[in-house]
Amino acid sequence: MENKSLKNKLLSGHKLCDAYAEESKKIQAQLKELRYGKKDLIFKGQQLMDLEHKLTIAKEELEKTALDKESQLKALKDTVHICFSAVLHNQPSSSHRFPTSPSHLFRYSSLINSSRVTFQQPHAK
Repeated sequence: MENKSLKNKLLSGHKLCDAYAEESKKIQAQLKELRYGKKDLIFKGQQLMDLEHKLTIAKEELEKTALDKESQLKALKDTVHICFSAVLHNQPSSSHRFPTSPSHLFRYSSLINSSRVTFQQPHAK
């Protein structure tokens, strides 16, 4: 009888070990999935950081280009204004010529300030 009781205890212990082994395998599989998921998240996070860095650089380049364009436009307007003033001041006074007084030049400054000039952007490298 003691033999049978011992045998039952062994069988019961063996069943518990099998159940624990199955549970252990499941947990190990879940851990493996989590590790791969963690690696994937780290990789995707790195990709996002790289993209953010590239976007920051692109934004800075756009801002720089806009400032360059504005300064080029201002320089062009200043040059046109100087040339326009010089031409008007150097012409002999007559009724069919443009007026040369500064007050009359102001009337024509709207032509300079409202002109639209487009710049061809160099190709980005």
